[in-house]
Amino acid sequence: MIVSNNADDAITRYLDREGLTDLVQHVEGRDGEDPAFMKPNPRSLHRAIQAIAAHPQDCIFVGDSESDAVAACTADV
Repeated sequence: MIVSNNADDAITRYLDREGLTDLVQHVEGRDGEDPAFMKPNPRSLHRAIQAIAAHPQDCIFVGDSESDAVAACTADV
């Protein structure tokens, strides 16, 4: 699963180009509705976890920024 502040289309195109699509169960990108929902807001993590029918406590989130860490903590991941 990929959760990103980047757009879904950009992520999907990259995965297709690199032949990685089959390795990713779900892509949750930036919600164009409102930038307030970008990480560190946990909404994208909650939506991704729900999409794969998992529980936050059973997930591990690997990020590369402070906003990723805040999102994971807020989402109880």
